[in-house]
Order: sequence, then C-alpha cells, then structure tokens
Amino acid sequence: NTYDLTDGSFRQIAEQMSIPVPYARRIPDDLLSHTVNYFLKANKNNHLSALVEDDHLRSFMNINTPYVSNAEMFASVLDAVGTDYSLKYTKISDTQTSFSILPAQYRESIDGSNLFGGVKIIYSDAWDVHPSIDSYIWRELCSNGMINQLENKKFRVTNSSHDDVIRQIRDFSVLAVEKLPDLFDSFEKLISEVVVDYAKMLQRIVLEYKLPNKVFTRLMFWAVNIDFLETISNEKIENMHDIVNLITYVGSHDGELSDDLRHRLLEIGGNLTLNHHDRCGSCGSTV
Repeated sequence: NTYDLTDGSFRQIAEQMSIPVPYARRIPDDLLSHTVNYFLKANKNNHLSALVEDDHLRSFMNINTPYVSNAEMFASVLDAVGTDYSLKYTKISDTQTSFSILPAQYRESIDGSNLFGGVKIIYSDAWDVHPSIDSYIWRELCSNGMINQLENKKFRVTNSSHDDVIRQIRDFSVLAVEKLPDLFDSFEKLISEVVVDYAKMLQRIVLEYKLPNKVFTRLMFWAVNIDFLETISNEKIENMHDIVNLITYVGSHDGELSDDLRHRLLEIGGNLTLNHHDRCGSCGSTV
C-alpha cells in the first residue's frame, strides 16, 4: 500500500535518516521518495508500528508501546473528574492532543476573582510526546492558568500493556484532582506575603529557575502594562499573589516567548504557589 506522510511522520522519517527537516522539505520529491524507501529497505529488521488514517500515515511507533486512542484516554480522565466539566484550550494535531478539563465542583473565589481547578493533559496516541497530567488552576478574570506537576511519579509507556496505560491515566488524573484544595488554599495565602520591590523579586525568581534574561524583560514589560494591572487588586503589584498572577499571565498571553518558556512559566506559578518558601519582600531571596 502507498500512504502520504503527515508533517509529523515526515519529521520522524527525516530524523531517523539524520537528514535536517528543512533540507528534506526542499529536495525533489522523487529523490526524497527514493531516499526514504532505500532507508526503509536497508533497515527492514528495525520494526516499527504505524498509525494510519485513510491514506495518510500519521506517525511511527515503537512496537513495544501499546496503542491507546484519544477517546480511551479521555474516558479514563473522566473516571477521575466526573461528567460535569468544562474544557479549555483544546488543541488536536496529528501528533498531539492537549486540553484543560475543569470539573464543576472545584471552583473558588479568591481576592475577588473566580478560580476553576482541574487537570491539564498533554497526550499523544503515537507517543510523539511523553504524557503530561498535572493539576491546573484557571483564573477567569485574565484567563491565566497555573500548573502543578505530580512529583515522584513517572508515566511508563514502553513495555506497558494497554490496560496499564489506561490505569495510569486514571490514577494520575485522580492525584492531580486531589491536589486542588491545597492549591486553592496556598494561592489565597500568598495575598498576605507583602512584596516591596517587585523587580528584585522577579529577578530573583528568574535566577532561581535558570530562565533566560528575555523572560525577565517580558515580565517587567507586563508588570506596568494596564492590561495586566487591571486584573489585580489596586492595579499594582503588592504581594506574592500578584507576582504569581503576573508570571502566569505572561505564560498564558505573551507572544514574544516560545511555547516551551510559556509552559515553564505556568509550571513556576504552580510551584511558587504550592511549594513556595518565605521570601524577603525587598530582595526576593528565600528566608
């Protein structure tokens, strides 16, 4: 049979052949086809599974990994969060599905702002990315989100059975939901932690998490931007609650940073909330 390659499977083939993807996209189709087929024949003992939809080959998979569809994954998540929920930021591509699911029972109002707790999922039925299942809080006023990762838990795929993967999805989702009350409580407590010099506080956090200087520049840009300031009390940064809101605001909205850096900021917001240390309000150092 003959199949067309998607962007994802094309990239996988190019990487297997150690050919830069931009170069592979530029060479003539007949030369590329010859090269790919030669590679497949030369490595015929290296078996791979393939995900095929209609006449498109979506992705290649290691034969030691089970196939668990997006529908099965979602059903397992619902086992943990229930059937009364809303979805945010759903993205589906050939290689990856991501969304945040917010069960109705996890809603709070803190400092005049509605917060919704739930679970953030990043998943690939072709295992193109490693599964990520984290606690998540979404702030309605500014559409911010914060993530808190599950510590000391590793999602195992290789040599796992289909049922093992289903169980892990459900169990990880349960653990993520169980952390939500502590996240709400810790987020509210940040209001009492006064910040005297927000610039030094942000600089200290950027250094601690080994972020590039560009992140500090973007945080400082938004710290005086009215679009952000209108989302916090008194329209100025006064406490750690405001600092975390700034960090997650930039992670949710800034178009100058890469997706990886923005995702990292959402993780830092969750970490500062649930695992934070007391800090000097003037210089930002831990005390």
